Amino acid sequence: MSADQGARFRAWRAGRPFIPGLLLILSGIVIATPAYFTVHISDLLVMISTVSGVSTLLIGALLVMFGLGAWFRPATSTYLGVLGIIVAVIALPTSNLGGFLIGTLLGIIGGALTLAWEPTDV
Repeated sequence: MSADQGARFRAWRAGRPFIPGLLLILSGIVIATPAYFTVHISDLLVMISTVSGVSTLLIGALLVMFGLGAWFRPATSTYLGVLGIIVAVIALPTSNLGGFLIGTLLGIIGGALTLAWEPTDV
């Protein structure tokens, strides 16, 4: 990455809730991955398959979309933060305890930071 590209990326990142959006994206990935992840250990097949696979995929996709929305439409960060918190809390009973609590915690923290983000005059 050249110095010019690094400066452009820093300027882009400074004008939007970058870390909160990243936390929301990670939350969606952590919540959605276990329902569709299988591990082969010798002759043993280990998978976490739930009846709520569709809701797990939907919740994970929503959280990823909220994170991307915070990056590319920072003006909507207030709404996306509130929706991110709500969806992350809904993930607890519907999606493997919200990605084994890690996904829900990432979603709540990311949503709260997205909600609190204010644009600055740089």
